Amino acid sequence: MLTNHLKTLTFTRHYLGSLILIHSISCLLTVAQSTVDPYLWLEDVEGEKQLEWVNSQNEKTLGYITTIDGYQERYDFSYKVLTSEDKLPYPDMHGDYIYNIWQDEENARGLWRRIPFKDYLERNDNWEIVIDIDELCETENTNWAYDRTYFIPGNNKHCAIQLSKGGSDAAVIREFDLEKREFVEDGFFVDEAKSSFEWIDENTVYIATNFGDGSLTNSGYPRIVKKWKRGTPITEAKTVLEVPKEDMAAGMAVLHTPDKKHELLFHSKNFYDITVFYIQEDKTIELNLPKNFNFELFKDKIIVQPLVDWQFGKNLIEKGIVIAMEIDSLLNQKNNYQVLLDNKPGISVESIHVTSECVLINTLNNIKSELLKFRYKDGAWIKQLVDLPKNGLVEIVDVDRRQESYFITYESFVQSTTIYVDKEDGTSPVKLMSLPDYFETGDLEVRQHWVSSRDSTLIPYFIIHKKDLEYNGNNPLIQYGYGGFRISETPYYSGSRGKFWLENGGVYVIANIRGGGEFGPDWHLAAIKENKQKSYDDFIAVTEDLIARKITSREKIGIYGGSNGGLLVGAVMVQRPDLYKAVACFVPLLDMQRYSKLLAGNSWMAEYGNPDIPEEWEYISKYSPYHNVKAGEKYPEVLFLTSTRDDRVHPGHARKMTAKMEEMGYNVYLFENTEGGHAASYTPEQRAKVSSMYYSFFSDQLMKK
Repeated sequence: MLTNHLKTLTFTRHYLGSLILIHSISCLLTVAQSTVDPYLWLEDVEGEKQLEWVNSQNEKTLGYITTIDGYQERYDFSYKVLTSEDKLPYPDMHGDYIYNIWQDEENARGLWRRIPFKDYLERNDNWEIVIDIDELCETENTNWAYDRTYFIPGNNKHCAIQLSKGGSDAAVIREFDLEKREFVEDGFFVDEAKSSFEWIDENTVYIATNFGDGSLTNSGYPRIVKKWKRGTPITEAKTVLEVPKEDMAAGMAVLHTPDKKHELLFHSKNFYDITVFYIQEDKTIELNLPKNFNFELFKDKIIVQPLVDWQFGKNLIEKGIVIAMEIDSLLNQKNNYQVLLDNKPGISVESIHVTSECVLINTLNNIKSELLKFRYKDGAWIKQLVDLPKNGLVEIVDVDRRQESYFITYESFVQSTTIYVDKEDGTSPVKLMSLPDYFETGDLEVRQHWVSSRDSTLIPYFIIHKKDLEYNGNNPLIQYGYGGFRISETPYYSGSRGKFWLENGGVYVIANIRGGGEFGPDWHLAAIKENKQKSYDDFIAVTEDLIARKITSREKIGIYGGSNGGLLVGAVMVQRPDLYKAVACFVPLLDMQRYSKLLAGNSWMAEYGNPDIPEEWEYISKYSPYHNVKAGEKYPEVLFLTSTRDDRVHPGHARKMTAKMEEMGYNVYLFENTEGGHAASYTPEQRAKVSSMYYSFFSDQLMKK
């Protein structure tokens, strides 16, 4: 490898006497050191030498973490919760059945099972096993992880099951017979890849996958969509869309409403620039939609929320609002639409869903959920606020365009997750089941504060702690953030957070920084590319406010983030080491010079910029944690967590940062799980270990007297 070559050159320079040779080698070494990463070898994910290094890091980390006082109790509690019969069986509707994947102590990989719809509503327990994933793993000698099911609308006989090895994004897709409960021999089969799959009918599918050389984009996603008929080899499938390899991906959707089937193709130029094609009588028609949008189809109407200002005919439709129009109006460029939801300060749209009878728009009002239901009657839309608890998080967990009923969850920082069903019968949603209360909430309080960031923008944050907390600057505190990809951080219930942290006097903070979606498209767009530093400024401003209020102090603050949030905590750690005592950095991006060359990283350049363009590397280089970490600083203690099977964010980020900081003399910890994908865990045992690891780490770092 080049690293070994450089070591040889260095040795030669010291021991050979030729001045010419020394001069030549010195010049070569200087150039190489300016362009070559000495820890590049750690990007070889499954190399023998690399995994030996990972194992040594794991041994060191576990040797520390598992000896922390209370680790075993935390693990036992987490494992008991994750394998308990009291878990919520989240629904997946199809036909007359509710399907569910269930993991417990005896079924670590899971049981894919089903129950009649009526019995689910009545809380009966007559589940029937469709696939025993653990048994399948043993039979096929593969650590399968269940991903999802592709049902055929209106067909209760066959479906397709997506399974991945160890929880990675790349997966296989296998046709399954629901009546015989076995995989279909000679049925539709897609080999391991990051694929998209859609049923057109029981004998025809759209498939976007790795078709061989040249069929993937630079991001590692399919660039070709094909129509594939049963009984024919995939090599004979007909190409219906092909996009340049420099773009992000090609994809498709088949949306089945009660009366019609709508076939769509997608050309994703990047994460936020998407062209949609509508297939009508074998003609492919480009839809006049904004390049960045949310949308759904409801009967003969399309529901659109533009995320950029949209010139539609003679009208400029402002980003963030939600409109409805006839599909034919869009196809024929007719300038007529109705506004369902206007822009209002503090309100943003989280998601749009449809049932057979209504449009559901899930919104945030000052980062608290409100679910709106719209019915179309006599040419007008009738709006209704769905009657659910306030000041928490509402999520639509299952909905079907062909059915009236849909399922919702509600939770908050102090209210355990509850599943509701709305039957569309004019009554309020009906509460079905709730998680147990895993910690005492009566003595807790939740507040929302606002602080002025570096550019004077007001940034909100939630803080949860005991009511009698004394503001003396001595309270252990975990601050969490994300700040990217228009993802909102909302109030949610966590048994481990309550049991391990809040009950023991800890304080928990969620910073709602820019880059997220908490206040609509502008909140996200304010902190991308050349403005990404604003996310970090916002997070730092929250920390400084917590210290100024004497809630905590530098020796008591730990910060936590994953994925883009791992980049966040890595960046603020190296920018402001004076503010933090401990950092838990989960499946992170850290090397922002090479991120676009690793796995799916190329697809995120619309968020961060292109480091190969000098002008863009100029601003990226200023916050890239890997390039800004320095020797001789007083950095916080760091725990990195990643996964060998994470094929979204490369484990090399965490590996290389660990190696670099160690060589600088810092004491850092790395734990790399052998599977789990981007979640870094899959089985209850793995999830319990990860949860107990970082709460034990923060306990040891922040709660010791």
